[in-house]
Amino acid sequence: MGGCGGRIEWHHVFIYAGRQLNEKWAIVPACHDHHAKAEPLREHFEHIALNRATTQELLQISKAIDYVAKRKYLNDKYSC
Repeated sequence: MGGCGGRIEWHHVFIYAGRQLNEKWAIVPACHDHHAKAEPLREHFEHIALNRATTQELLQISKAIDYVAKRKYLNDKYSC
């Protein structure tokens, strides 16, 4: 995304059952500058995290939001 600066921090991309989801696939490394701007970059972080998860992992947390469908939407949107 460019414009990186600062140390690497861990960004928890998803909230599930009122808590940060602590699965490896749902935690994305980001420099301090991008972590501080996480809200405007939400879709990019979600795109990265959803593609790190297996379909089975997504089905386990797909209650109110269909994360498998969201992954397909973001892949279609950001794929060249």
